Amino acid sequence: MRKIIAVLVVILALAAPCESSLRAIPAVDRPSMVVHSGELGALMKRLGDSYFFETLTLDDPAGPDTARWLSNFPLESLSMLVDERGVRGAFVFDKNDEAVRKILNRMDEGAEVNGETLASLLRYPADAKGGGAEFLLELEDEGQKVYRLGIETEGMLYVYLDYVNFLVTVKRDGDDLFMLFGENEGTLAEVAAAFGDPEKRIKADWLAGSKNFIKLLGDEEGEVTAAVFEELGFKAPAFRSPPSMELSLEAGPGKFALTLRHNFMESILGGADKPGSAMDLNDPGLTLGGGAPFLAAAGSVMLSEDDAASVIAGIAGGGAGPEDVKGLVNSMGLELGQALGLLRMFGLVLGGEGAAMGEAAPGGYVFFSGDREIAASAGEIAKMIAGSFPFLKEEKRNGWDFFLTVPPQLKDDLPFPLFFGRKGGVLAAGSLTTEALDRTPTLPSLSAAPGAETLFFARLDAGRILKVAEEALAGSWGLKLLEATGMNINSRSDAESLILIPRAVRELKGVTLTARPDSISLEAETGNVDYKAIHDFENLVRRRFSAAFTDAPRPPAGDVPPGIAGEAEALAAPVQPAPDPDNPPDALVFDGPPAGPKAAQQPAPEPKPTITAAPAPVGLQPGPPAVPGKKFTAAELKRMGIFLSNFTELRFMNVDAEEFTDPDDPGNLIRFGIGHNYVNNFKSRIVRCKTQNCQWGSMTIDGKFVAESIKKYFDYEYKNVKGEFYGDEVYYYDGKLYHFEGSDGEAVYYARVDEAYADVNGRVVMKG
Repeated sequence: MRKIIAVLVVILALAAPCESSLRAIPAVDRPSMVVHSGELGALMKRLGDSYFFETLTLDDPAGPDTARWLSNFPLESLSMLVDERGVRGAFVFDKNDEAVRKILNRMDEGAEVNGETLASLLRYPADAKGGGAEFLLELEDEGQKVYRLGIETEGMLYVYLDYVNFLVTVKRDGDDLFMLFGENEGTLAEVAAAFGDPEKRIKADWLAGSKNFIKLLGDEEGEVTAAVFEELGFKAPAFRSPPSMELSLEAGPGKFALTLRHNFMESILGGADKPGSAMDLNDPGLTLGGGAPFLAAAGSVMLSEDDAASVIAGIAGGGAGPEDVKGLVNSMGLELGQALGLLRMFGLVLGGEGAAMGEAAPGGYVFFSGDREIAASAGEIAKMIAGSFPFLKEEKRNGWDFFLTVPPQLKDDLPFPLFFGRKGGVLAAGSLTTEALDRTPTLPSLSAAPGAETLFFARLDAGRILKVAEEALAGSWGLKLLEATGMNINSRSDAESLILIPRAVRELKGVTLTARPDSISLEAETGNVDYKAIHDFENLVRRRFSAAFTDAPRPPAGDVPPGIAGEAEALAAPVQPAPDPDNPPDALVFDGPPAGPKAAQQPAPEPKPTITAAPAPVGLQPGPPAVPGKKFTAAELKRMGIFLSNFTELRFMNVDAEEFTDPDDPGNLIRFGIGHNYVNNFKSRIVRCKTQNCQWGSMTIDGKFVAESIKKYFDYEYKNVKGEFYGDEVYYYDGKLYHFEGSDGEAVYYARVDEAYADVNGRVVMKG
């Protein structure tokens, strides 16, 4: 059941509307779950092309092949029914793909097919490496044109699909071809009957305004709902009336909204009148800290005393009942009703004006807001507890009923400022500067929150998180904090984990969570990718984690850019990790750190790096195959250095021409073509983007110049293809121009060859 639910959630999260496959869902008279999705291919492509998926499959050798598969996924629609008899339903394939139609026509005729045919039908990459999926498709019943379909998965696919095994048959309706599936002959016959006869199809009120959903049907006893609760790790509640639960996805321009509609207030709590929400976005609990927080959340409790005790007991489990919960609260000197009076509103604000280790840093706090008298009673108890800590002392503060903070003599011993206090009906505690406590934060993201019937509302500003991360790394407190949490600033993997953060959420602008009495919705806002911001953040990480990226000599402190004065290590530029000596690539290999910046043209300090050229593919070999023992002239050595510098100046320290010229993954090849011209022909070939907002970056270059440089250095005829490509950066070709974001200010490296000779295998060995 756990794997089935995981599959359903993943399918729903990737799907968009199409109703045609619903015609194969049979009517049943027992509890069941219906899943429906459409336009699956478009959203699969979006997932496969995203940095998020790249990050998700970072350690999966089959990740790149899975991404390619998703980018070409052929399914348009999927509907299925799940109950105790198993899973069955229908697929609709991309009808505009002639190759797909030919295979489905063969299956419709009952022809023999095999696993390679199935892989082709699903567009799985024929040259996939590192595992991923094995396919089986064979004729099971020739008379009925029924096939056995099997997919055995590995890596990330295994987490969600494990082993797929169905009986399938193809049905035609005009130009549309459907693949019906079931776990056995009986369930396959059910969907086939429903497909051919409207009277045998399921009849249900589908979600208004949504065509992508998971819906529970006929769950009068709450058995399926209880199973879902338990699969998600919650104790299944006792239902007082039939529960209902519908999960839907809306995928529109600039947003994705996942909504769970339910009747839990009625089915679990019995439908009794509940206290109204006192949630108010202008509550004084939300007015502390100043600045522009990246996370603001607020909620309220709409439960009576008895219902609250029942809910808490249900969550706690272990045999505790409502009276036990009330007794526990009474032992703390409160009544549960009083505690609820303080919880009419609660929340947190993160990212206000705080401090860390003597520097400006984001702060935050939590608050509880409710009845003034109840807050006063609870506050006295909390004050007594907080006052027992030696680092908090009470002091007078205008407007506060009481205020505890760090005394002056201890401020240098604590990394953050701390406070706790009461202001009327508000209890608040956290880390903010004393000046910020009198300033109201900017919370534009909360202004659109629904009003009185909102139980909980939270807003995460993704762009602000990146700014906070930049501020942390720019100051010394950020590195100290990372070290305190166990991160090694000399570890390249730790540094690269930080670089992945903005890439993984490159399109995300913000996330909003809203809970109401009858629904819970999660909305993600997306927009144009700020590639410059990502690039700047990566450069900042590389500067601050310089020792993790290079052992090259550090420049003098005078060369350090403003803002990082005195920290010369921030300028050390990254190089690729040393190659595996047991598995040398057929490419140029640098056995040491590169020489100094190209602009300075200064000799590299001892010890000198060694540059070895293995048998290079055409275009990477500096001249014709060398005769063993051949000596090279000074002019030839200079040309070798110039040739190699065209790669090192772009930070290509390990080049494999076969990988670079892979037509399915030309990102680095394009990066080379663009980067070479950016460094060497900026004034003559690089043009500022003339499109408003410049979605793909502020610079452009004619595609013919990119192809020309690729031909010159790789002897490869690259044909520019319209679309988006990835190397270390992102490039978009609109049919004439490549769009990209410029990158100035990084150290540029050149290679100087002092001597070279040809070994017995004709390989050129260069030293310098």
